[in-house]
Amino acid sequence: MEENAARSGDNEALLQELVLRLLTYPGDPRTQNPRLLVGQLPEALPFDLPLPADCRLLGSLQRSASHIEVIFDSSLPEQEVIAFYQERMTAAGWQEE
Repeated sequence: MEENAARSGDNEALLQELVLRLLTYPGDPRTQNPRLLVGQLPEALPFDLPLPADCRLLGSLQRSASHIEVIFDSSLPEQEVIAFYQERMTAAGWQEE
């Protein structure tokens, strides 16, 4: 039984390492101590990130303190998700490039 638990932990660590290697590459200037966060946002986000009410947060890839990718699913159409962020981020003082 303990061997299966250890193997499960080993598999999880291997999966984390595999995903990080698939998503990052040596020499990428954005990547410093990357972290894969399953089902969560990084704790130290420098701003509040609004998420649509119906979304399912899959997780995030924190490449560094300033390079973070968030992945979620939403049943909203693409244009509604874009409108959601345009409205919320503009209200928070962000400007679209």
